Amino acid sequence: MKKWLVNISLLILSVGITLGIIEFGLRQVLFNGNPDWGFLRNPAMYALYHRDGVENHFSDDYWKLNYLFNRPFNVTEPHPLLGWTGFFDKQRYEHADQAFAKGRRHVLLFGDSFAMCVDSVQCFQDLLNADTTFSKDHYLLNYGVGGYGIDQIHLLAQEVVPTHEKPFVIFSMLTTDMDRSMLYMRDSRKGRFKILDGDLTLTGTPITVSTEEYVTENPPEITSYSLNLIINGLVNAVGEPDRLKWKYIEEMRSVNEALVRKTVEQFRASDTEFVILLFQGGYHGPNEWRNIFLRDLFEEMEVPYIASSDVIGVADQLDPKDVSAYTITGDGHPTSYANKLVSEVLRQYLLNPELRDAIDARNNWPKE
Repeated sequence: MKKWLVNISLLILSVGITLGIIEFGLRQVLFNGNPDWGFLRNPAMYALYHRDGVENHFSDDYWKLNYLFNRPFNVTEPHPLLGWTGFFDKQRYEHADQAFAKGRRHVLLFGDSFAMCVDSVQCFQDLLNADTTFSKDHYLLNYGVGGYGIDQIHLLAQEVVPTHEKPFVIFSMLTTDMDRSMLYMRDSRKGRFKILDGDLTLTGTPITVSTEEYVTENPPEITSYSLNLIINGLVNAVGEPDRLKWKYIEEMRSVNEALVRKTVEQFRASDTEFVILLFQGGYHGPNEWRNIFLRDLFEEMEVPYIASSDVIGVADQLDPKDVSAYTITGDGHPTSYANKLVSEVLRQYLLNPELRDAIDARNNWPKE
């Protein structure tokens, strides 16, 4: 009996030592900077996160690892409320192009990189401000910032809109911007809203340290990279319990619904004219749950909105094209052609109020 116990103890000890050696070696390989081991530096291999079909819910640990592995975006002087910013003054929120408006009505576009646009395409301000029927009395200021979630878009609009006289607001969001509202870290450090005691509460601000300092002081909460590698392999193979994913999704729904409601309430309370512009990733179908959730919410709130996928769908029925005409291959952002289609609908919406009901009626609300 004693010999059997000794053998078991030795086996456990040897397994523990082996796992310790593997863990030590893996950490050395991951963080030594040697490019030969780059194929192992995939944050999704080591950070635990919830799977959700075509768009997974990556965690703070995922984005911390992304920073440690790639060093993409070190914000050395973060904005205390927003984390990182776009083409506007950090203190006064004045847009870099504001002087060009010259007395015309300001049209303020908020959103993420789908609003900001990638460098290779014509963006909304390029298209609309060059249109003489629009630019005669209006001037679009693009406050879109890459990587923003609905939370940061809400915070920026809350600060900017009161600084403009009777603006028209285009509050845009990508369906997966809902996911970003659940993070303290994405492209860089950010705050996070939570529902505490029934109230929408911002936590994690003010933001005072650089991305580098934050990740150094708050490293990924990963006890064992080798164990997480095994767990992720098993989850990828057999899936995760639905109750875990849907518990996370329910919190995501609650936070983002509260953000949308608060945004709309603020616009309505200040008599600010607005429309919501809803973007959807080209690889998401119309019945993707985020798309359904947001459309149902807009309908229930009687919120005016334009869905880019509806605009593109109508255009494609009249003049069918390959998906690459609307979405940049390998990138996912809209092409110049897609932006042109959406810009034309926005132009009509702003300049022809009598068409707004007809434009709203084109939106489709897929039901679960």
